[in-house]
Amino acid sequence: MKNLARSLAIVLAVGAMIQTVCVYALENTIISLEEEEATIISLIEFKRRTDSYGESFQDASYELRNDFPNIKTEEDFKEAFAEHALRYLHAIGGEKSLKRVLGKEEYQRLTGDGPGI
Repeated sequence: MKNLARSLAIVLAVGAMIQTVCVYALENTIISLEEEEATIISLIEFKRRTDSYGESFQDASYELRNDFPNIKTEEDFKEAFAEHALRYLHAIGGEKSLKRVLGKEEYQRLTGDGPGI
């Protein structure tokens, strides 16, 4: 029983170490400024086309669905756009500026610190 507990502890420790290394590697991946810029432009074009043709995201043209297969609803689009916009800000080193802008009084409603409805 003692050996089983030791073996389990070793397996859990190794698993935790692998998970830590994987998370660290994901955080330190090099973000391509050009890729994020192109993706944001494509997302804007995707939204513009669906709005101008009155299509839902699921009914969007074949080429648009190939570029963004995970976008099926308005919420999916907003999440994808926000994610890529933040990655772009990270790529240009704008994290501190973003925090400073969100700290301004006129943007407090975006952070949830302002008064509610």
